[in-house]
Amino acid sequence: AARRNVHGCVLASAPRLVEPVYVVEVETPEHALEGTLLVLSQHRSTILSEKTKPGTCVTIVTAYLPVQEASGFAVALQSHANGHALLLGTAFHHWQLFPGDPFDSTSKSGQIVLNIRKRRGLKMEMPKWEDFVVCANGL
Repeated sequence: AARRNVHGCVLASAPRLVEPVYVVEVETPEHALEGTLLVLSQHRSTILSEKTKPGTCVTIVTAYLPVQEASGFAVALQSHANGHALLLGTAFHHWQLFPGDPFDSTSKSGQIVLNIRKRRGLKMEMPKWEDFVVCANGL
């Protein structure tokens, strides 16, 4: 009974998905900066800084990039920057809330949850907290 109550309490607390986030550094010449920034924005990244190397026309862009968006990022970066951008490195930085409500099947977050439930052979209908909580008087 305790396990079911805990499960119900978790569902009642409006849980959200979190996703891992990389910090990335991209070195790009000034003429390819616009393409680099475009690719970063298309991959849900957050720009942290743009620093120009002294005495050069090279800019180093530092950004947060969700791990889910990292697939194909290097290829898109090279194509939009005409091969002039260089991905210096990626490293795990933190976890962030994934946008959307996982209980709303029309949101991206909800679609992820439904795909997981389908893959695991679970019911496609999301459980409700009322299905799990057992009151002290048995109601």
